[in-house]
Amino acid sequence: MGKLLFNLTERLVEGVASEYSSQIESISKVRAEKLTGIKSKIRTNPDEVEAWFDKEIARIGEIDLSDLLRNIKG
Repeated sequence: MGKLLFNLTERLVEGVASEYSSQIESISKVRAEKLTGIKSKIRTNPDEVEAWFDKEIARIGEIDLSDLLRNIKG
């Protein structure tokens, strides 16, 4: 039963990934650009970097799955 559930879940995830791959790639690219930008400020503006991390940590704590899915759907 466990293997059947795993296989079903795996197929479901693969289906979602193929359906929304371009949106997921876009979100990943934007995130990577944001992280690259903040990385460049580590030495020049550490207070801004610390504030950004505080904001991100708070945001992660408030993630709602339905909001995440809406963002992926566009």
